Amino acid sequence: MYESTASRLYAPLKVPKEMQSRLILGAVDLDISGGDALDSSSEFEKLPQSSGAVYWATKESDGHRIVVQDAPLSWQGDVYELYLLDPAVKKATFQANLQKDSASLPYQPVITMAWRPPLVFQRDRQGSKWFIDVGHPADVLGDWKVYTSREARPVCTIAFHPGAGSPAGLLPKQVTALSRKLNEVLGPGNDEGTLQPTARIRIAAGHLLANAALRPWALSDGDVYNTRDEADAGLAEWAKANQPRRRLYDEIQKIYPAAEQALAEYYATTYGLQPLKSQQVAKWVIDLVFRSYFVFSSENARSRQPAARTNPWTSERSFRAGSQGTAS
Repeated sequence: MYESTASRLYAPLKVPKEMQSRLILGAVDLDISGGDALDSSSEFEKLPQSSGAVYWATKESDGHRIVVQDAPLSWQGDVYELYLLDPAVKKATFQANLQKDSASLPYQPVITMAWRPPLVFQRDRQGSKWFIDVGHPADVLGDWKVYTSREARPVCTIAFHPGAGSPAGLLPKQVTALSRKLNEVLGPGNDEGTLQPTARIRIAAGHLLANAALRPWALSDGDVYNTRDEADAGLAEWAKANQPRRRLYDEIQKIYPAAEQALAEYYATTYGLQPLKSQQVAKWVIDLVFRSYFVFSSENARSRQPAARTNPWTSERSFRAGSQGTAS
């Protein structure tokens, strides 16, 4: 997934052909807000609920039965909980207990209130199973926790970026300075109700910045809403309102070229790109960073087809060796 062109590390899901386990339960798509997103194999029986569903493993594994509950929560989609049950627990008993207060349940989930479904794999014909909690969608390049069906605790954690800070912190200071100014334009985003449009823009921009730092091959024109002309026109109109806005607008225009040049040097140094290629990639990426902070109303954006995936990044893989962009 790290090496893929997926904009998020959890989807669209790409399972390598050479993998020695097969996916038997999980969601392969990025947008699962419509619910009923789980794809399952014959290893799971789908038990309908009054709302949502329960996926019941037909066979035990390492002395436990894996059960996943898919429960509708809001307009944003469903949440998922994974249980490791004693094989003696009956379907009807489990379903009846789900209707009770969670604090009084005789068994508790291993993964609880997950916005992304856990990925359940089967390793061999004997039915040995393991699963991954891919974390919250708002976590930028978030850790994965890997479990086996034997015990209710992670056996390992996969970290996709070094340190505890934001992955965007790896970018040159000129790029982070530009992103801070763009973030100022968004404003606080207070009292926006359940839709939280400003927060959603910030999260999307955070994912884009992290990919710019560590997975630039995964960036796409489809990651942003407006064209550059639309974003420029919208920002210029915004800046006309008062002097502080105009001052911020001028600061963005001033530091933009420095951010682009610093990013080109970063790609040349970190990934070994040749000067012309690093300049080409940096110009395109900084443009995406700029546009990622804005969603200006646009009839053209609503009517046009989804943007084709374009990325000037080289298709060669050899330059990645020794770079910061490796999972650990």
